Amino acid sequence: MIVALSRAPVNLYHEEWLCQERPPLDPSDAHTRIALIRLDFSVDDVAAASGEIEPLSSASFSIIGVHDNGVGGLDGIDYHDGMAMVVDQNNDKVLFLEVNPTAKNETLKLVSQHRGYILPHGVAFSKFRDHFAVTTYGDSSVIVSHKDSIRAFSSSIDAK
Repeated sequence: MIVALSRAPVNLYHEEWLCQERPPLDPSDAHTRIALIRLDFSVDDVAAASGEIEPLSSASFSIIGVHDNGVGGLDGIDYHDGMAMVVDQNNDKVLFLEVNPTAKNETLKLVSQHRGYILPHGVAFSKFRDHFAVTTYGDSSVIVSHKDSIRAFSSSIDAK
């Protein structure tokens, strides 16, 4: 399972702040990570359970890979044929990561970043064609691209 994790700072409400300036938030606290998790149970186990299901514990899964995305705000996510696509809405970009659960070093490897979207939020790989789509709030558009364009933007990633 691939999950997108975002941490965003929030100021608590204090009545005395009504007519005063609130303390500033540290934008670096808005941190994001993409994690590859191995579940140690199956959907069949859950479906076969009768009555109350026990809450999961840390023994029920293991984290086998993490990509640290830094400051951002992750939204939509999709996966197809070894490639994950994740929206970073705060930075108006879509990340493409190669997923290899058996790799020794990089189970999640950043392949490319597509920029230029205005508040992207939804992503999907076509299951029948060689395309992917990105939906945006900013201009209410659906942008469809050929999957060959994924690696076209990878030269800046490889240089790091």
